[in-house]
Amino acid sequence: FTTDDADFVNLPTSPVLYPPSPNPFNSSVKLSMYLPQADHVTLSVFDTNGREVSRLVDEVVGAGNQMFVWAAGGFPAGVYVVRMDVGNASEMRKVVLVR
Repeated sequence: FTTDDADFVNLPTSPVLYPPSPNPFNSSVKLSMYLPQADHVTLSVFDTNGREVSRLVDEVVGAGNQMFVWAAGGFPAGVYVVRMDVGNASEMRKVVLVR
């Protein structure tokens, strides 16, 4: 197996938080991201009032595609916001928990 620069042409050059799956969801949702290099990541879930209700990650995460799961069994149905902070970059995605 070999690689050359052409293999890396389509990779993002900054962190990306992909759309959650499934969304809406019932009990758990997969949260995927891409990191061009290892970095400290904070991945949190907020309610509609802006309160952090769950912190999924607060540590250095390796480069490449990463996947985390929010198990929301103890949370009420509603709209939540997932926020990823990596260095100076921040991305948010809306998730809908249904019962």
